Amino acid sequence: MIAEDRSESFFTSDVSIAAMQWMADMLLKDRSLTPSAAFPRGVNPFAAGKVAMVLPWCCNQIVGKEVGDKFNWDIEVTPRGSAGQVNYGGPDTLAMSYTCKHREETWECMKFVTGDQRGAFFFADRPGFLPFSKAIWESPEVKQAFNCPSYERVMMFAADHLKAEYTLGFQEWGSIVNEEIEAIGLEKKTVEEAMQSAKERTDKVLAEWYGG
Repeated sequence: MIAEDRSESFFTSDVSIAAMQWMADMLLKDRSLTPSAAFPRGVNPFAAGKVAMVLPWCCNQIVGKEVGDKFNWDIEVTPRGSAGQVNYGGPDTLAMSYTCKHREETWECMKFVTGDQRGAFFFADRPGFLPFSKAIWESPEVKQAFNCPSYERVMMFAADHLKAEYTLGFQEWGSIVNEEIEAIGLEKKTVEEAMQSAKERTDKVLAEWYGG
């Protein structure tokens, strides 16, 4: 979506337009994609048995707790499209600011939090994330939390096909794109109009952060 040098976005490329049009058609034409507004706030449509498949932000096993024994379920890798197969992802990291006044203490705290034992409890509580340590991955806590049959296979596959677009100003341009996608879903803009607006607005954000 974003140039490697962060100079511009590619929302108006043929690939981007085709992908967004495909999604818009699923929502507005054949109705195979259900709008999120069709369900009450806080209701998980998949766990409630209202939809057969969802593409979540991550493979969050909280879904499994909500489903319980109502039906069998599993996860699978994202399907291959005409332009290839890509999984979106990005790191969740801990960082110490250069202005930190207690660097030694902060560093010791960071090592403690990211240690194998503490890390195992962290990832057991937040399934859907790929642990950074083999010891954490193989810990009893994580094994029990990742109770989905295909979890390890899917996560390892995703790691080999990972694409991250995290940049400075990500929250800003990410919100812009979401606004434009919503406009498409509400039929306030065509795909071309929305993606042109997304590009112009995103490029402005990138220029502010990267000095373009």
